[in-house]
Amino acid sequence: MPKDLSTGICNSRIRIVTLGDISVFFSEIDSRSLDANNTNVINHQKVVDIIFKQSQSIIPCRFATFFPDIEDIIIFLKENMKILNEYLSKLEGKAEISIKILFDIKNIDIKSRDNKEVKIQNGMNYLMNKKRKHDNIKKLKDISGDLKQKLDKILIPHSSEVISSVKIIKRMLIRNICYLIEQDQLESFKYSYQQFRNNNPDLRLLYSGPWPPYTFANINLWKGLE
Repeated sequence: MPKDLSTGICNSRIRIVTLGDISVFFSEIDSRSLDANNTNVINHQKVVDIIFKQSQSIIPCRFATFFPDIEDIIIFLKENMKILNEYLSKLEGKAEISIKILFDIKNIDIKSRDNKEVKIQNGMNYLMNKKRKHDNIKKLKDISGDLKQKLDKILIPHSSEVISSVKIIKRMLIRNICYLIEQDQLESFKYSYQQFRNNNPDLRLLYSGPWPPYTFANINLWKGLE
């Protein structure tokens, strides 16, 4: 058992199942009673972080990942042993850094009224605004893509893999770029990022990590790993 690791979510005792060279750390709880509150989420992340810091390689499971019983964990390990070992080899000694580029999406909401002529006018305005929003989103996606390429140019030399995605949350477009990095490259990676940030002070950037490599090892309990 890793040092400083005793209890997990719901203050339950941490248990271990080992098959071959792979160990699974888990808590035995009633899934019906699990509350996704801040305390449980933080405790889950604390367990993952402790194991991450004290092991060479980890495949982190997301919060509220359940197996019916211990036997199902063993079956999962047996059925996916080869690909699990491949992932553990790929992730050995590596961490994840996330960089988010944020953009505001300018849009005008038109509220409908009872007057028919106003409704028609509002309908036209709505369609025009919707087109402007669509065009604006496309433009922002292109801009964020260009910025990602510039970041990749200076950061990929310090990383082994990169995954990028775009999300629109309310009136904000977010380009999320995740880099898989060797532990001994973290300082040089951050230094290169800081240079980019200093040269682009007007950009809205969020830097987080190092984290366990969630993005690069996504577990699907029904299909194995994907």
